Amino acid sequence: MSDDLNRSAPDPAAPQDERGHGHSARFDGWASRHPNAPLCLRLLISRFSPGERDLKRAFLYLGLGILSISLLLSIVVELPQVPFNVRELFLGKSLILSLPAFAAFLIWTAAAPNLIARITIICPMLHLAQPLSFLLIALPSWWLLSFSVTSESLFDILGQPVLDWPGDREMTVRYLALSAPFLLSLYYWNLLLEGSAWLNRQFGVGQMLAALIIGLPLLWLSKYIVVDQAATENILALTAQGPSWQVGGFLALTIAVISLNGVLLAWIWLWRRSHQIAALMITPVLLLTSWWLLNQGLAPEAVPFLLGPDYAFEASPLELFARWSLLYIAVIVLIAFAHLIPFRLRGSGASQREALTAGTFPHTRRGGARPQG
Repeated sequence: MSDDLNRSAPDPAAPQDERGHGHSARFDGWASRHPNAPLCLRLLISRFSPGERDLKRAFLYLGLGILSISLLLSIVVELPQVPFNVRELFLGKSLILSLPAFAAFLIWTAAAPNLIARITIICPMLHLAQPLSFLLIALPSWWLLSFSVTSESLFDILGQPVLDWPGDREMTVRYLALSAPFLLSLYYWNLLLEGSAWLNRQFGVGQMLAALIIGLPLLWLSKYIVVDQAATENILALTAQGPSWQVGGFLALTIAVISLNGVLLAWIWLWRRSHQIAALMITPVLLLTSWWLLNQGLAPEAVPFLLGPDYAFEASPLELFARWSLLYIAVIVLIAFAHLIPFRLRGSGASQREALTAGTFPHTRRGGARPQG
C-alpha cells in the first residue's frame, strides 16, 4: 500500500489540471520524502490535499452559507407564526454578531461529522477514540451556540442547572447529550458512504456498524441525560408519553432518518444520474417516515407544542405536517450544503474524484480503479 502511495505522486511535468492544480504533487511528494512516517499520517496528508482554488471555494461556500443563513434567520424570526422558541433565540442580542455566529454553528454542526468520518475511514483505529471525536465536533458547536443565543433560550432548551457544578459545565454536558444523536447519526451515515467510496460497500457497512456498536454507550448516556434526567419543562412536555426507552428510541430514529436524507443529498453530486433521481425520489418517503416516527415518540399534544407559535397552538394534522415538512427540508438542505465545505478540503479535479469514489461503488459516475492506498 505504501508503494502504491509513493507511485501515485504525479509527474511534475504533467499539466496543472491533471495534477489537481498542484496539490497532489505537493502532498504526495511529502509522502515520498518521508517513507518512514506513519501510514495513517501519509494517507491523511495525501487525501486531504486542497489546492489554492479548492481552499478559496471552501471559504466561498462558508461565507455564502453564513451570509445566506443570517439573512434568512433575520426574516424568519420576524414572521408571526414561527415557534416562540425561535423568535426568542436572539432577543436582546446584537444581530450583527449573533446571526453569523448561529449560522456558523449550524454549518459546523452539519459539516464536521463528514470531516471526522473521512479521517476515521483512513485510520480505522480512531474508532476507539469515538468519544474524543464526538467532543471535537460538539464542543465548538456548543461554544458557537452559547455565544449566539440568549441564556434564556439555552435554559428553555437544556434546562436550568440543578447540580451546582461550577461555571457552565452542567449546561455543556446537557448540550453534549442533546446533540449526540444528531451528530453521531451524521457521523455513522458518512462512515457508510465514505467507506463504500474508499474501498467497497461491505467495508462501508462494517465501518458504520463498528462505530455504532462503540457508540451505543454514548447514545444510552444521551438518552439518560436528556429524557430520564430532563431539567426543563419543554423536554418533559415533549417526552411525556410511554417508557423513556420508547420515547428516546423513536426520537433517535427520527433524527437518524433526517440525517440519512441530508447525507444522501450531500453525496448526490457524485452519483450517476439514475441514482441521483432515486436519491431525490426517496426524500418524500423518508419525510413521511420521519413524521410517523415523530408521532410515535411524542405525545399527541407535544407535536403542536413543538411546531406551533405558542403553548395554546391548535392545528389540523395537515397543517402540522406542512410545518414539519418545512423544517425537515430546511435541515436536509443545510446538511447537504454544509458538506460541500469538507468535500472541497480533499482537493479538486481528478484527485478528488479518485479520493471520493471507487470503481466497486456502483453509484459513482465513473467505473475507474479504486483509489490508491
